[in-house]
Amino acid sequence: MNNHRRSTTRFQGKPLCIEWSRAARRALEQAHGPLLVEMELHFGCLIRKRVRFFEQDSGKRFDPVTLEVSLAFRPVMTQSCDIGEHVSPPIEDFDIQPKRAYIPKWLCIHHRNGTWEGTFGY
Repeated sequence: MNNHRRSTTRFQGKPLCIEWSRAARRALEQAHGPLLVEMELHFGCLIRKRVRFFEQDSGKRFDPVTLEVSLAFRPVMTQSCDIGEHVSPPIEDFDIQPKRAYIPKWLCIHHRNGTWEGTFGY
């Protein structure tokens, strides 16, 4: 039996498949507003993908894609390359062009031990 629910929506003009685990669906049903999800594509020494979750308005721009979820896509770049075990170097927004080419094709949302988790890909 499949424990996930999938739906396809449009995000910034492109189709996006969103998959929720059963636990994520239950947590969304208990939420007091939309879950704010930021997909961050981080360019530095290496490319890293990270999904960040916000339960309150953080001042960032989020696009509503379902009643329960609003999304943002944020390409960022580090100011320097430091791959050691030090504090991460500062990041800044990266005006990647053409941005549409980097919009993810899928997003998976999970909820484990009271914490939101996510992955996205192409």
